[in-house]
Amino acid sequence: MNAAQTLGFARQMEVEMSKEGAITPELIGALTGAGLGGLAGYAGTDDPRKKWRHALLGAGGGGIAGGLLGHAAGTPDELTPVERANRIVHEQAALAEMGRQVAAKQEAARAAFQAAGISGY
Repeated sequence: MNAAQTLGFARQMEVEMSKEGAITPELIGALTGAGLGGLAGYAGTDDPRKKWRHALLGAGGGGIAGGLLGHAAGTPDELTPVERANRIVHEQAALAEMGRQVAAKQEAARAAFQAAGISGY
């Protein structure tokens, strides 16, 4: 089995698992966030009348935040391997160009300081 067949098989399994109702990262994040938010809200106040209100608000906020984080972490990258490689090459080329520009600016600053008689730069 070559790499393309392996990748195709993995994607097919991913689709089949999502159809079976597997626990999604969003659900895991939401439940974890709700639990931690509820605990933080309950422990965050000393007033007995406000403990449960804070726990519910913390659980709601934590659930929403956890669900959003789970969605962001669980969203697959939609790029093909070739597109991903092209993106990396372009990013590296851009970083190299930025490095050249910084070096040129440093040389220009060094020359300006030397022309002004400032040493030690």
